[in-house]
Amino acid sequence: MAFVFGITDANGVLAWSSNSTVVNHTIFLDGYLDDPLPAGAVRTSPLTRDAVAQLDLAQGAGTYTALTAVGDVIIEGMSFNVTTAGAALTSLSVQTDQTNSTVFLTAAEGAVAALVVQKNLAFAFSGFPVRLASGQKLTYTVVGAGTGVVQACVLHRAAVQGSGARLV
Repeated sequence: MAFVFGITDANGVLAWSSNSTVVNHTIFLDGYLDDPLPAGAVRTSPLTRDAVAQLDLAQGAGTYTALTAVGDVIIEGMSFNVTTAGAALTSLSVQTDQTNSTVFLTAAEGAVAALVVQKNLAFAFSGFPVRLASGQKLTYTVVGAGTGVVQACVLHRAAVQGSGARLV
């Protein structure tokens, strides 16, 4: 369902608006959500934002940082799109760096045969939402050396409304 979302000031004057989409009771707003609210406006619901990371598969075997939590965040969903086909490597996996790591994309799901250009990678993880504490990372592991780029889009929000927490 799509609609236009607006925020009014204390006098009822439209101060900010956005085209929006509702999926599974979550509001996804188009555009940047880091914009400060106009004077007198009140935010009445937590906002979901997206962070995009380019996962460079040409770095050789190892684990690399994709995004870092600045403040506590709640990850509500993610998608993976292959922008440059993967070749000569074994697999890609995506996980958190927490002590009890959450694996979003397994090595089997990120096998080189799945790394076809313009393909959205399918993954079975369904444990959203996931809390990521400040300073913790979303990482990716490349098994084998090769080439390719996968774009990860992570939908998230601040764990504490108004705190400004985000993934960078």
